[in-house]
Amino acid sequence: MITVQVLTPEKTIRQGTVDDVEKREMTWLDITKPAKQELEALSKITDISVSDFEESLHPNQRPELRDTAHYSMITLRFTHLKNGDMVTKPVIVLVSKERKDFITLHRHDSLAIKRIMNYPDQKKVALFEQGATELLFALISEKNLSYYTVLSDIEKRIAGLESLIFQPNGDKGEGVMREILKTKKTLIYFYQSLTGNREILSSIEQAFASFLDNKKVPRFRLLASDLTQLIELVSTERDILTTTMEVHLSTVSNALNETMKKVTSWGALILVPSLIAGIYGMNFKHLPWAEDPLGFPILLVFMTVSMIFLLKYFKKKDWI
Repeated sequence: MITVQVLTPEKTIRQGTVDDVEKREMTWLDITKPAKQELEALSKITDISVSDFEESLHPNQRPELRDTAHYSMITLRFTHLKNGDMVTKPVIVLVSKERKDFITLHRHDSLAIKRIMNYPDQKKVALFEQGATELLFALISEKNLSYYTVLSDIEKRIAGLESLIFQPNGDKGEGVMREILKTKKTLIYFYQSLTGNREILSSIEQAFASFLDNKKVPRFRLLASDLTQLIELVSTERDILTTTMEVHLSTVSNALNETMKKVTSWGALILVPSLIAGIYGMNFKHLPWAEDPLGFPILLVFMTVSMIFLLKYFKKKDWI
């Protein structure tokens, strides 16, 4: 799907077409889930091959920055909701100060891009007036904000797991472990994406992108600082999650020990009666009370007393 927004001389934003990209008006071209024909049309406008676009849109593509004939081509990883889980996907951003073009290309919906698209007209006009580099700054800022939002949700998820672990009758089985591992995997992917994005911002700050407005480049240091804080936050959440997993395993182990202790205690209750029954089951002629009419009742009383004694002892020790 193609969306084109153009800044008019009357200081308004109008919906445009792909042809507006070749004009010298400030234009934002956004392409979501691009078809091959759309990639070919974009290739003719930007002089960038379709294969380069497809390579940069690969799900495993790391963030990168390179200059082409007319654009600075920046690939960043943005958050994306997939089947209820947050993942990161590549987004291509093409920026040209001279051509007044700002082009975004992505195979999945982007929360950051949607938020900028939904800016009030007055705010959006002010953004467009400052040029493509300012749009890039706003986009990365919104991207960082989306990471903060997702990490806040992950923090709540971890808190929920901690509460579940310490509940007396909480789920101590595979469900908790599966959720812990899934969350930890998400944090690992986030860490990789954030460190890659930070490298790109460092390159922008060092003026490696030829088609950006050099006067605005120093401001990107603020975004790099945000990314550093996000990386530290991810590392902290990973440490908390590792501790949570260790506590979970310890809780499971303690619960197993408690179960084994109870089973062993119940088994010990019948130890003395089983021993007596085993002795009198031997094939010997001379056994105490074997010929006595009261022998059997006496042995039953002794067995019962021993079981009652052990039962009270184990209850006192809280083993049963």
